[in-house]
Amino acid sequence: MNTKILENNNKEGESAVFIHSLFRSGSTYIFNVFRRSDFKYYCYQEPLNEYLSKAAIEPSELLAISDSTQKRLRHPKLDKPCFFEFYEVAGEVARYFCKGFSYDQYFTKDKEAINSLNRYFNALEKAAKGRAVFQCCRTSGRIESLKTEFGGKHIFLWRNPWDQWWSYQKEDCFDISNLLILNADKLPKFLNVIKIELNIPSFHDEDQYQEYVFFKHHRLDSVNSYKVFYALWCHAMLEAKLSCELSISIDHLSTSGVYHNEVLTELKKMGITGVNFSDCSVPMAVYGESDRDFFLPIENYVHRLLLLHGYSNEQLNELKKLSSARKDKIVDTSKSKNFLVRDAMRAREYLKQANSEIVNTQNLLINAKAEQAKAEQAKA
Repeated sequence: MNTKILENNNKEGESAVFIHSLFRSGSTYIFNVFRRSDFKYYCYQEPLNEYLSKAAIEPSELLAISDSTQKRLRHPKLDKPCFFEFYEVAGEVARYFCKGFSYDQYFTKDKEAINSLNRYFNALEKAAKGRAVFQCCRTSGRIESLKTEFGGKHIFLWRNPWDQWWSYQKEDCFDISNLLILNADKLPKFLNVIKIELNIPSFHDEDQYQEYVFFKHHRLDSVNSYKVFYALWCHAMLEAKLSCELSISIDHLSTSGVYHNEVLTELKKMGITGVNFSDCSVPMAVYGESDRDFFLPIENYVHRLLLLHGYSNEQLNELKKLSSARKDKIVDTSKSKNFLVRDAMRAREYLKQANSEIVNTQNLLINAKAEQAKAEQAKA
């Protein structure tokens, strides 16, 4: 656990709290832990979510995220809409939020872009009816720059990548979000190598929805989907995690009372109190041999790519140890007592195969349309 406490210009106990993570890391649960606290936290969920552009058009739509949507995404039950706090300060959101925050500037170190982001967070903090808490799923590439300008207390939340990636498969939107991240400016070298290797195009439009639609039609098969996901997961572990004063494993928080107490102790040192994680319970699967054979070669490939593009063996030690630990937990599905693990493993194999068939069909359609366009152009 990274327990180094960094100084900032805000008074102890009054500075904003940032919770940084990738999608499907249990961040909505952590957000709700702060929101339900009696210690007067004012919690903003996903302040860089592209949906917040609605504040400038029709603020009431910020309240439109329904219970059915929350259930479909397996989010914890919330006592009010997830964007309720933004609705209350919709004027500030409309004034400062810009399209580039969500994905285009994901890796930016540009001073002007960071200043713009800083003004936005400052406006939200000033409008907060209590101590501001920002639960962020789109900041992992720029935490250090944001922290330098804004200050605050920064926490990194993470989850084991196998469960997290399978959680992504619940909805297309998460894989599409990863493609939108690869569409960002200032892409790190190793991510750009993957983008070129997978022939992922760049596409920019002033309308975020048009970008979303474009990448919706460029789905990746399971192997390449995990390759992109794991590369972004490694980037977050190598960069975002080190930029935060405290890192929290949602898996350990769900299973270990000792770890739970350690987290509370470290939060107290940071001036963060009044939170209760006793009901934390993130789903964790048990994996078999074919799962291992799917995940590990991709992880080894990404590790080699990181070594080729600026990272050292020392920096990769934790990633390799975590990968090895996941390998050691593989269950022997040939034993009759593990029949449930075997059946779940086979179901995952089927889902990966079905996804590959869908992607192949999609690519055939894309190629057919491209050929048709060429023929029409030649005819013209």
